[in-house]
Amino acid sequence: MPTPHTPTTILVVDDDPGIARLIVRELQRVGYTIATVFSGEEAISWLNDNVANLVLLDLKLPGLHGNALIDTLDGFHDHLPFIIITGQGDERVAVDMMKRGALDYLVKDVNFITMLPTVVRRALARIEENARLIYAEQALARSNAELEHRVTERTAELIQSNEALRESRLAALNLMEDAIAAREKTEQAQSALRESEARFRGFFENVGVGTVEVGADGCFTRVNDRICSITGYSREELLAGMSPLNLAHPEDAELNQQQMEKLLHGEIPIYEAERRYLRKDGALIWVRATATTLYNDDGTVRSIVGVAEDITDRKLTEQALNASEERLRLFIKHTPAPVVMFDLEMRYLAVSDRWAKDFRLDVGDLTGRSHYELFPDIPDHWRQVHQRCLAGATESCERDPFPRADGSLDWVKWEIRPWYDAEGGIGGITIFAEVINDRVQAEDEILKARRFAESTLEAIPASIVVLDAHGRIISTNQSWTAFAEANGGGINTGGVGSNYLTVCDAAAGYGSEEAARFAAGIREVMSGSIKRFSMDYACHSPTQQRWFVGYITPFTGNGPHSVVVAHVDVSERKRAEQVIRRLNDELEIRVEDRTQQLQHTNAELKKQIAARKKLEKEILHISEHEKQRIGQDLHDDLGQQLAGIWLLSDLLKYSLIKQKSPEAESADKITSLLKDALALTRSLARGLHPVAVQAGGLVAALDELTERTSHMFRINCRCKCPPAIDMDNTTATHLYRIAQEAVTNAVKHGQAKEIDIALSTNPHHTVLSVKDQGKGKGIADLPPKRQGMGLRIMKYRADVIGGILDIQRNQSGSGTTVVCTIPTHV
Repeated sequence: MPTPHTPTTILVVDDDPGIARLIVRELQRVGYTIATVFSGEEAISWLNDNVANLVLLDLKLPGLHGNALIDTLDGFHDHLPFIIITGQGDERVAVDMMKRGALDYLVKDVNFITMLPTVVRRALARIEENARLIYAEQALARSNAELEHRVTERTAELIQSNEALRESRLAALNLMEDAIAAREKTEQAQSALRESEARFRGFFENVGVGTVEVGADGCFTRVNDRICSITGYSREELLAGMSPLNLAHPEDAELNQQQMEKLLHGEIPIYEAERRYLRKDGALIWVRATATTLYNDDGTVRSIVGVAEDITDRKLTEQALNASEERLRLFIKHTPAPVVMFDLEMRYLAVSDRWAKDFRLDVGDLTGRSHYELFPDIPDHWRQVHQRCLAGATESCERDPFPRADGSLDWVKWEIRPWYDAEGGIGGITIFAEVINDRVQAEDEILKARRFAESTLEAIPASIVVLDAHGRIISTNQSWTAFAEANGGGINTGGVGSNYLTVCDAAAGYGSEEAARFAAGIREVMSGSIKRFSMDYACHSPTQQRWFVGYITPFTGNGPHSVVVAHVDVSERKRAEQVIRRLNDELEIRVEDRTQQLQHTNAELKKQIAARKKLEKEILHISEHEKQRIGQDLHDDLGQQLAGIWLLSDLLKYSLIKQKSPEAESADKITSLLKDALALTRSLARGLHPVAVQAGGLVAALDELTERTSHMFRINCRCKCPPAIDMDNTTATHLYRIAQEAVTNAVKHGQAKEIDIALSTNPHHTVLSVKDQGKGKGIADLPPKRQGMGLRIMKYRADVIGGILDIQRNQSGSGTTVVCTIPTHV
């Protein structure tokens, strides 16, 4: 029989090092000495040299199986006691193990680590009780033998009875004195107990939170004024047979009842949660409840003591804050402008879809990602701008070059300003950054066109002037100005601001018929009587004779009555004609050379298009391969690590609860988030690697897509497929992605409540169809500008596998059907 001073040694036999470490940590925390082995052979070797009080045995062991090891345990230390731990909750195995002498049976589930100390403590108690019984039987046998011996010696003892009587009287007096002292100690203990009870009642009644005591029948036996204030019930009403379950919100009642039963049965030592309650007037309140169990001396549950704190205001504030944050997130996400919010570390807080599209961030959820991680080559001057704005500055730029990692250049218009938190401190920055390549290109083209026009006008040897509707000169070229200055008057006299018709009329007054005819032609073009006017005229200078052709054409850029007047020197027309012929010959040669260049370029372009299509197929194949690899890594690596972290977090949570640490709530939230993250990781892994290479992989993947869609969106999604279909993995993967995108569009755009996925094959074709009964606008109803990347990728996938994608409105007028048809031989 182990003495209280003998440390309890427990041997853990488990081939999973991670589970073994968790078991050792939990049991060492409560004071046990633990030894760990990882196979049946190691267990036998250890037991040959050491002694264990209890063995925790995993049935699934490499080498020597757990069942064979159980038979071997009978030979160690008078049938060494053991507890079975296994990952399979099979009741038949449990019954068989209990028949073979197992003290208990544990399944490796979520509650495994939490329940382990209790089960081990209970098993050791049974072992100790059995040892006590054996020890008592041995003591009784020894007592009987000693009694017989004492009867034999009693005769001799009676001779000395007088002396013994005197000694016994003295002993009786001593006992009486001890009894009087014990009575005084008892009275002092009772007085201390009454004083402690008075302090407890004072604390119970005057504490600032609601305090209750619940009896073993689940009804209130004691309440304070604060709980009456929180619930709206009087003390008499609560003590008249009411239970905490009578106050719980109907949706939380079942969970509250389960937790209360666990407390009343001693399955859990403490319970802490935030729950909804209903006041007497029907109002909904939130309460943070903490309850613990009190026990009688015999170990039975005496009552439950609970504390309830009204957290309604805090909950309402949290809900309002969450709603506000969600509205802001949705506004930023769906705003048509490229907008993003960063924290002080330049991590994404909220980002619009337009931002992700303009800056080519097709990497999933950006929340929490570093901006500098996504754009490692961002120029230093932009980083400096970010730091200045994080310090409180507001900056903007109408046109800024943004070099890409692939060598391309974008032009960006941006504005950056800080945003402030509730305390007035800078919480980060908000950036509006619009890619303005089209606008920059248009402005450059306009500037180029303007410079080209100005250069052309200045390069033209003709003297050109623009007149408004009244004949005033509003623009001239350099040739006009030089010619007017050189001639010093006459028909071409006049600069900007002078009236050209007045000049012509004055010249006509001196007998110049050409000036009068030219002025009449200007007026006719201005009035719209004729579309164009031209005339040859002589304009002699004091040193030479020259001949010009004057042209008058409408100038639509400055109103309906403005005209352009051009004077062309044709004195050297013959020479000009020769120059024109030479230029025409050169132009023909250049056109021929250009034609050959274009033909060569066209041939190269066709090769590049063919190579691009081949590259796109390879990229798509690599993308699918990477998705499968990432999905497998998520499942095999990240999933296993999250599972281990989850178990450690759950262990930490219960440790903090037992220590009554204020961080227990955070640990509970972390555990819940890890559990959700594990489920999400497994779901992502299945979504990234849906189609197996073996036969029937597409059918299984479509069945899983159907089940996941029904569960996630709570709609009726059905799948009708043959048991198996002979198809290569590439074609199956493309068909699955088409079905996946069609289902997403049906839910997103069509607001579908029913979706039917069908796969059929015949000797000529294999047909995949996704039909929804949506009420909203389906993908078939979207205008071309709103048909996004998903539709283009579906069509491209169909083209890659030689298929045809058809999207049409259902004949019933409700919903859309997406059909992909591929030849069977492809």
